[in-house]
Parts: sequence; C-alpha cells; structure tokens
Amino acid sequence: MKRSNLDLVDITDIQRQRAARSPARMSMRRCQGLLLSLAVGALSSGCAVEASDGDEEASIGDASAALMTGAVQLYAARNFSGRTASFDVDKGTIADSGRLAAAGLHNAVGSLSLFGVPSSGSVFVFEHEDASGRFVSVTGNATSPVMVPELPHLYHRASVVWVADHGSGSIRIPLQALADRARNIPLPQMRRVSWRQPTLRLRPMQGFADAIVEGEVRVPFPLRNRKVRITVHIRPEVSSPTDVRFVYAGYERDIRPCWSNDGPICGPMAQEIDRHMDSAGIQHQLDESLNNMLLEAGKRLSALTCPGGSLGVRRVNVLPTAIEFVVAETETERGCLEVVRAFVPDDGLSLDRPAGMVSTGIL
Repeated sequence: MKRSNLDLVDITDIQRQRAARSPARMSMRRCQGLLLSLAVGALSSGCAVEASDGDEEASIGDASAALMTGAVQLYAARNFSGRTASFDVDKGTIADSGRLAAAGLHNAVGSLSLFGVPSSGSVFVFEHEDASGRFVSVTGNATSPVMVPELPHLYHRASVVWVADHGSGSIRIPLQALADRARNIPLPQMRRVSWRQPTLRLRPMQGFADAIVEGEVRVPFPLRNRKVRITVHIRPEVSSPTDVRFVYAGYERDIRPCWSNDGPICGPMAQEIDRHMDSAGIQHQLDESLNNMLLEAGKRLSALTCPGGSLGVRRVNVLPTAIEFVVAETETERGCLEVVRAFVPDDGLSLDRPAGMVSTGIL
C-alpha cells in the first residue's frame, strides 16, 4: 500500500512567487557570493519551480537559452533498414511507448540516426517506460549525421526516447556523490524495524531523485519477515541563478506482505511511518540534509570569477548517472569558462561536448 505526499508542494503559491520575482542574471564578478547563497539562502527560501508532467529539468525560463533542433530517425532493423519513423528533437520525452507503438517500433528499434542535433544535446533511449533498466545515450553533431547501425545494449528493447540539453557549460554531480549525501536522510525511529543504508536512484523523465530506504521488521509472528520500504522523492529546482535547492517533494511507503493497510497488523506500522514523515521537524531535517548536496556545487561556482558578462545556474538536468547544473548556454559564455577552468582543478566543470559519442548503462 502506498501513500503519496506530493501535495506538500503548493503549485499555486509557486507560480505566484515566480511572477513576483525577477530572474535577473548574476554577474560573474558576484560568483564569490554564490556558495553562501546556495548553502544557506536556499534553505530559507520558500520559492520553488513547478514541474510539468514528464519534464526532466527545472529552469529559470531564460529566453536566451538555445533551442534544441534536429530529428531522430528510428529503424526496426540493423543498418538503417526495415520500418522507420522520425521524431523531432526537443527537450524532454520525444517518443513515449505510445508513440513508438503507433509507429510499430515499441520494443522493436534496431538502429537509429541523428540529423541536425547539436553536440550539446544527448538522445537517450530507455528500456522501460519509467526510464529504468538499460539505456543508450547518443550525442549529436550539428554538421553531419550521427549513425548508429545497431542499437547496443537495447536491440528491440526500447520503450522511450528522451532528450537532454546540456548547454555549452555545466557542473555535474555524479550519482555516487549524491548517494553519499542521501545517507544523511533521517529515518523513522521505529524500534521494531532495522533499517538499511539509503540508496539513490535518478529518474530523468520525472525530474526526481528517489532516496530508497528498506527495513526489516524484527518481531515474532504474525509480523515476522515483513519488509518496509520508504521512497523519498527529491526534486532539484531553480528559481533564479542564485536560488538552487533540492526540495523534499513527498514520499511513498510500502509494507509487504500486507493485505490491508488499515488492518491490525500493518495499520499501526503505516501510521507510525506517516507520523514521522509528515511532521514539520522531519520536513526541516530533510530540507537541510538534501540541500547539503549543493555545497560542493556552490564551491565550484563560487570559484568562477570571469570579468564581465553574466553567469548563473540556468536549469538542472536529472541525468541517468548525474545531476547537472547548466551554467552556460552560448559559446561566449563557454569561452569565459575555459579561461577559469585551469584555476578550478577537479571541479566537475563539464565543457567538452563530444559529437557522435555512444554510451550505455543500467539504471
């Protein structure tokens, strides 16, 4: 039995706050103050950004952001043969299982090609509809087609095609670093449950990170061998170049085996979990713990002191293996970041946009 607390985020208030706030850019000369703003100011700010259904990124809505262009051509067989369909490239999901099925390509993609997609864009093909399981990513090339004659890792197993726009410069926090931070999430103090360390899963299509905590009930029959799982939803949000934070967006709980969530066996356990997760104190602890994940990103940004121009976090991409803070859109901004790159060793700054690169992984 699951419970969702996603209504904790009041979308109406969010929209009202965004309308009242001017998302002015931050000068590069002011980057030294960003660490304090991220690590402290983000905790006290109540502003957030609404997330649209299936959108992978939180954005400040900068009108200067470059648009993704091009098309993805899918083929049913190897070497670009068999049934085929073309999908225009945009940010987010460009072909879900329904669109693929309508084209006769759900679980039937054998090869693909990219036309006119810039190298700042990555096309992801996922095994399952929720962007889980195996995946293949292909970066674009604006000047020539990118040809993948056989879909590695996912031949005739593709369910979703999704696109991420990395901009011209970004800072990436890898999954392992995020998972280390997730261990600070407070757990319900239940004397009959033995909790394991939290694990973290990134959900690109939903724009969330899920901290998953599992526990085992250690009591005599009839509760013997029951399992408890709590999934805490974390959403990165950007409301201005200096206001970036992770928001506790709700949770789900699962007690197994459990025939009735209101019954005498599982009911008290469910109520105890809900009391813990719903309390204001726990909400504060979660906010504080999760926003500590931004500390390193804030340090990296605070070191970028290019003269002139403007710089700040434009949006956040939840990728399969990292969370990415896009800080540059144009080649001019990228060139400025190149200047300071030598002074920021091992900082997670990502400026390379290799064209036509194919990689695989498992979520």
